[in-house]
Amino acid sequence: MFKKNYLALVILLTLFWACNTDEESNSEMTGSFTVAWEMQSNVREVTSSICPNDIGFQAFSPVSFYADFEAVENAVGYTGITTTMGGTEDNQGVLIVTELDNNMLRVNRGLGSVVLINTCDDNEATAEGAMLVDALNSDAIPVSIVVTPLF
Repeated sequence: MFKKNYLALVILLTLFWACNTDEESNSEMTGSFTVAWEMQSNVREVTSSICPNDIGFQAFSPVSFYADFEAVENAVGYTGITTTMGGTEDNQGVLIVTELDNNMLRVNRGLGSVVLINTCDDNEATAEGAMLVDALNSDAIPVSIVVTPLF
């Protein structure tokens, strides 16, 4: 009886090992690739009639993140799974991409509550923008996205 159970276990482990694919081999089969998320500045210059020279500044949230990648020939769309700094993964979803120059595409993502801070002082806007970034849940910050082209 022990030998039969042992043999069954060996067969199951062999089948599991043969069926188990790591991310690299899975990427080769599906054409998936990983791209890093980058954080965009959350401070911008704006026209403001109440500021000297009509130049004001805004610090804002949600904080924007972007991931750029090269378009895949004949792809009709893309799906993506984002991994966050905390190690969690989103459900796979269809990506909305923006076309850039040189066959590049961009996907955007925002994180944080809606906040808009207006000021006439660039340094104040930069400090407020940094505080908005610091207030983000660091575990939720996107780190990478696995992009899969759809054909």
